[in-house]
Amino acid sequence: MRTVLVVLIGLGVTSMPTPVSYAKDPADQHAGAQDLLEDATGIIMQALSLINGSIPQYQLPEVLDNGDIIIRKVRPKAPPKSAPSPTDGEIDETST
Repeated sequence: MRTVLVVLIGLGVTSMPTPVSYAKDPADQHAGAQDLLEDATGIIMQALSLINGSIPQYQLPEVLDNGDIIIRKVRPKAPPKSAPSPTDGEIDETST
């Protein structure tokens, strides 16, 4: 029983993953980590920008003489239309 236990413990210890350093220079590891951090930060900022853009924006509330309160929604300006590409409006004709 002890032999089986020792063998199992030995196999468990030898099969555990060990940390491996692929970069020989610690400065390379730091630069790689910094690049990953910059990429992740950029992705998070884009996600926050999309979230902020999806939240409706409102003007300050106005109180009318009769007591009604109006809260107007701010309508974003429509993006300018781009010039049509040369393929716009062309129809591909096929024969059967």
